Amino acid sequence: MVNPAGPIEHGAVFAGEQELPGFVCNLSILAANVMSLRLLLIVLVAVFIAVVSFRFFRRRRLQFGLRSLLVGCLLVALVLSGVLSWNYWTKAKMTWLDPSSPEAASLVSEPVIVEGGLGYKMTFRPRCRSLGQLVDILGKAKLPAGTSARSKNDYNSQEMTLETGEREPLEARIAVLKAADVLQPGCFVIRGRVEDSLGRPVPNATVDLLGSYVYVNHFRTRDDGTFLMPIQAPPGWGYYLRIRYDGDRRRMNTQRFTLEASSREMAVLIRVR
Repeated sequence: MVNPAGPIEHGAVFAGEQELPGFVCNLSILAANVMSLRLLLIVLVAVFIAVVSFRFFRRRRLQFGLRSLLVGCLLVALVLSGVLSWNYWTKAKMTWLDPSSPEAASLVSEPVIVEGGLGYKMTFRPRCRSLGQLVDILGKAKLPAGTSARSKNDYNSQEMTLETGEREPLEARIAVLKAADVLQPGCFVIRGRVEDSLGRPVPNATVDLLGSYVYVNHFRTRDDGTFLMPIQAPPGWGYYLRIRYDGDRRRMNTQRFTLEASSREMAVLIRVR
């Protein structure tokens, strides 16, 4: 989905091509619990096998024996194996990290000012808030006179690049951005990295949060496979991430997970196949 009006303000919710007011589109009535459907499917298959077996043996006036029991168990095991195999090969693998761990710290980077031929350059990646919000805050900040800077904002990958002729204007902007880049009440942030089956980063992949409450935000992975997803969503179970990669020709969903009010900063590694 592409927003024809320009860059998407991350955290907005879209249904079709129409932006809905607020952040949440409650589709809980229509949302299907995948695990419940799988269990129901297994039960129905088991019941079907039992009924067929009963009618078969009753018609032939045979009694159930050990061989019949083994055959029934084998059929149920085959059904379970098929369901589990389908779940394994069609789901992206998720590994949750402790937000305070070194592995989670590697998902974010500190802004570094680099001196070049035409001046100084700095790339800023938010930790908690959306780039759109930080750009607005920076535009309203009171900065020293004569400290203008050229900026390039990538709202999909949540990355800002600033260039100036002097070092001081960049230092002033870093201070403003860091002070504003804190987690807001009622919000969550998911930091992560998408890798392929060999552990290599997957750049330019699109990551969406879906579930009972639908978010389609077009968060894009950077060159190192990392992404930042600042969201405002109600706590609860049933959320999952959709990963679209390889030029949007391939896509995988993760297992469902819970947004807990007590853990609003989350870090995850996602491996696609």
